[in-house]
Amino acid sequence: MKIKLTVERVFILFLLFSVATEFVLIGMLNQKVSAIERNVNRINNLLFPKRIERNDCKKPLDGYDLLFFYAPACPHCRNMDNVFNEIGNKIKVYYINVESPLCEKYIVGYYDLIVNHTNCPDCGKDFPQGLFTPTLVITKNNITHVGEMPKDEFLEWFYNYSKK
Repeated sequence: MKIKLTVERVFILFLLFSVATEFVLIGMLNQKVSAIERNVNRINNLLFPKRIERNDCKKPLDGYDLLFFYAPACPHCRNMDNVFNEIGNKIKVYYINVESPLCEKYIVGYYDLIVNHTNCPDCGKDFPQGLFTPTLVITKNNITHVGEMPKDEFLEWFYNYSKK
C-alpha cells in the first residue's frame, strides 16, 4: 500500500514534528530554568542571608542581663543570635540594632559611639569607643566584648564576668 503524500499531509506531519520538538525543548528549558533558579537562590542566600529582625529598643532596660549591639545583616551577629537562641531564656538579651533609628536613644547615634565614647542616656553606662558589631555588654558591670564567640566560650565569659 502506497501512501500518497499530499501537501496537506506533509504540512500536518511538519506540524506534528514541530509540536513534538517544541515539547522536548520546553522540557529541556524547564530543567535549565529550575537549575538556574536553584543557583540564583543559593547566590541570594550567600549575598543576602537572613537578617536579624528583633529589636528591643522600645522596651525598658530593666531586667536584662546583656546588651547586644548588632547589625541585621552581619554574619558574626547572626552567629551570636544563634548562640542566644540555643541558650534560650537562661540569659535575658536586649537587642540593639545599630542601624535602626528606633535605637538612637540607646546608641546616641552610631557615629557618636564610635568617635566619642559616649554614655547611654537611659542607663548611663559608658559604651566602648569603636562600637563594632557584634558588641556584647554585661549590664550588671559594663564588661564589654567585641566579636562573636562559640556558645561554650560565651557562657564561660558571661558567667565569669557577670559575678564580678
